[in-house]
Formats: sequence, structure tokens, C-alpha cells
Amino acid sequence: MFVEFTWRLLFFFVVVGLMQTALDAIVLSAWRSFVRKRGWKPLWYMIPIALGVIMFFVFPFTVYLRQVEWYPSQLNKFLHKALAYWYLPKIAIVVFLGGNVFVRWLQGRFSVWAVNAIIRFLEHTPKALETTKIFVLQRLQSTMLRLHFFRGFALRLISSNEVQNQPTDNIPSAPQQISLSRRIFLTRAVNAGGYALAAVPVAALGTEALFTLYDFEVHRVDIPIKNLPRQFEGLTIAQLSDIHAGSFFSEKPMEEVCRIVESLKPDMVLVTGDWVNWRALELPMILPQIVRLANFATKQTRLGLWGSLGNHDHYSSGAAHAEILSMIRTSGVNLMVNQNTTFRIDGASLQMAAIDNVGLRQNFGNLDEALEGLSPEHPTILMAHDPTFWDKKIHAKPHETAHGNMLVDLTLSGHTHGGQMGLNILGMDITPAALMYKQVAGLYADDYELGQHIYVNRGIGTTGIPVRLGVPPEITLLTLRKA
Repeated sequence: MFVEFTWRLLFFFVVVGLMQTALDAIVLSAWRSFVRKRGWKPLWYMIPIALGVIMFFVFPFTVYLRQVEWYPSQLNKFLHKALAYWYLPKIAIVVFLGGNVFVRWLQGRFSVWAVNAIIRFLEHTPKALETTKIFVLQRLQSTMLRLHFFRGFALRLISSNEVQNQPTDNIPSAPQQISLSRRIFLTRAVNAGGYALAAVPVAALGTEALFTLYDFEVHRVDIPIKNLPRQFEGLTIAQLSDIHAGSFFSEKPMEEVCRIVESLKPDMVLVTGDWVNWRALELPMILPQIVRLANFATKQTRLGLWGSLGNHDHYSSGAAHAEILSMIRTSGVNLMVNQNTTFRIDGASLQMAAIDNVGLRQNFGNLDEALEGLSPEHPTILMAHDPTFWDKKIHAKPHETAHGNMLVDLTLSGHTHGGQMGLNILGMDITPAALMYKQVAGLYADDYELGQHIYVNRGIGTTGIPVRLGVPPEITLLTLRKA
């Protein structure tokens, strides 16, 4: 498994590195041309190019820090943000530049067709309408130049012998040429306008990121489970993950989360790790909303509010980590750390366990402790923050217990944020995170017909810069069904 992750990490590094290099090459080349056309000093483009070279080496260094640091340093955090702020706007600019090239090509193709069609039509006009024909050609010339459409054809009309050799005594006055200064003005205006428009997608994407940052989406998913007792048929679970309290600017987003969860009327609420970003001090801002969720779950749901830990919850060590656990538990959450519980309804049982985080440079989980005392006769749900744990220890791997070997039926995870940036095409999430994780977002089934599933929640908070593009924050309503 470690070898597979290493190859995935290497693939991620190469692909993302090439994408970033291509972004810099396209945008910085366009910027250099822009500066040169205006006669500005070379310093205007040399400094961005120098920064691009620096960022080329910052990326592998940041990836290296991510692998070797147990707790992300301030330098690590700063470099992550620097990379994001350097490359994110370039995506929008490249999208605009590509669209601009396509539009110009389309305009050119249309202009060729339109001009040739008009010329062919005028070639067949009667001699009596010769004056009108010349007037139309001159107006066409003027219009083409003014609109900046296919300048070559307009110039062809200017130099047309047919127009120049015809008598013009009775022709209404029309401009035969545009002065050089005016042409320069038009060219500069169009080019400057193009670069000004390049800011539009940047602003649009920025607005999109801010407005969709807390545009919570509810994903309703049916989960087939073998041997599910009829008493648990249709049981609903509201799953939250990756709250990242430090990523919120106020308590408002969590208030909206509470409102949505309450409106879903689930039978149980689960939070699968990453309550904070880095520090215990981040949690108090949203503690009233956690208390509200706990009160709702106690009074309005059948099975209550349960939670597990994630990797970010361990970035504060010692007393600070203990403080995080204490605040979560005193707010009314049933926080399980390598523990389990059994729910019983009318004599039927459903087992649930939670493992502490196991992932990159973290191994706080103990599966033996988490599953201790559970029976293979009853269906089992496991909360495991990092989805890579599924392939490591759960998928097609019976676990030995005192009551016999058992398989975990459903694993609930988070951690990936669905990539936080990407596209959803025909139900598939396309994101750079897919280069590192086999399970990025949504429901995955085993390929051995064992009936095992994992669901990866896209999270409600953010890590790094507070941006989500194409991957809205998620609240999941899972419904258990007998397979």
C-alpha cells in the first residue's frame, strides 16, 4: 500500500508540476508580449518571470515538507498559500485566453464567409447599380475596420482596383483610409480591452469561490448493507466531515449547517473528523452550533450525535489536543477514539466503531481496540477519517475478533474535501486529488462482491486558502437499505 501511495504521490507531483509550469508559460508569455507592445520597461515582465522560476522550485519543496513534517510548520502553511495565490488566478486567465482565441477564430471564419458572400453578390449587380455597388463596398470596408473584424479583408477592399478606378463624382463621401494614429489607437484599445476582460473570469471565479464556499449541498445516498435487520431498514444518517473551525470567518456557516441538518430529520448525526484546522483556539467560535447539533440529536433523533477524529485534530499536541477533545465532549458529542457502540431497536443490532486517524505520518488508530467485542453476526459501520485506511485495513480484509472473523460493511470517511477544486462531469468528480486518492468523493463499492462500501464526504470547511471551485461543501444524508 505504501508503494502504491508513493507512486500516486509521484504521479501527482509530475502532473500538477507540469500543469503549473504550463500555466506560467502561457500567462507570463502573454504578459511579456503585452509589456513589450506598450514599450514598458522590461522590469515589468522580468520580475513576474523571476517569481515564476522561484515558484517552480517552491512546489517540490512544499511537497517534500508535506511528507516529512509531523506537524505542518508555519513555513509549510505559508508556501501552500503562496502557491495557491500564484496559480489560481492563472487558471481563469488561461481559460479566457483560450476562449479569446476560439472567438477570434470563429469571428475570422464568419468574416471570411460574410465578406466573400457580399462580394459575390455585388459582382452580379447590374451596371445601372454600379454606383450603389461601390458605395456598399466602401461602407463594408469602413465597418470591417471599425469593428476590428478580419482586418486583412478590409485592407483588401481598400486596395481594390475596382473601387479605386471607378468615377466617384456621384458617390457620397466615405473614408478611404484610417490614419496610422487612429489604427494604433484602435489596436491598443482592442488589446487593452482583451487584457481588461481577462480580469472578468478572475473576478467571476473569485466571486464563485466566495459564494459557493458555504453553499452547502445535500447529497442523498442509499447504502446497501447485507444482513441489515428490517428494524434498521430506511435508517437515515446525516454525515458531516472536515468542519475545520479555523476556516470560518464567523459562526454563520455552522448555523446554516445546523438548520439544514435539522430539516433533514435524520435518525443519527455523525462527524467524521477534522474539527479544527490547527489549534484548539479555533473551536470556541462554533461551539454554540455544536451544542445546538448535540441538543437536536439528543431530543429529535433516535440514535444521537457521534464523532471521530481526523489528522488536523492532532496538529495540536499534548495539552492542546486534550483541550480539543474536552471541548467536543462537553458540547454533547459522543466522541469515539478507537471505540465502538451497539444500537438496538426491537431486539435487532447495528454496530458502529470509530478509529483514530491513520494516514500520512500519523498512526493513532488501533483497529483491534475499535472493533473489540463486536460480533460478525451484526452489520458494522466504521468511522475512519482518511479513506486510504479502507484499502489498507478494511477492504476485503476480515478482522479477527473474539466472536470470529468479521467484515466492516460501511466505512464513512472525509479528509479529501473532494479535492476542494475540480469539475463534476456526468456524476464523476475530476480533480487533481484523484491523482493521490483512489476514493476522492462519493460512494465506492468493493470489487469482490463482499458487500463492503465506503462513502467519502466532501467536507463543509476548507484547508489552505478558503476557496472551493466546482466542489461545494457537502452534507450527506445516508439511508441504509437491505442489499
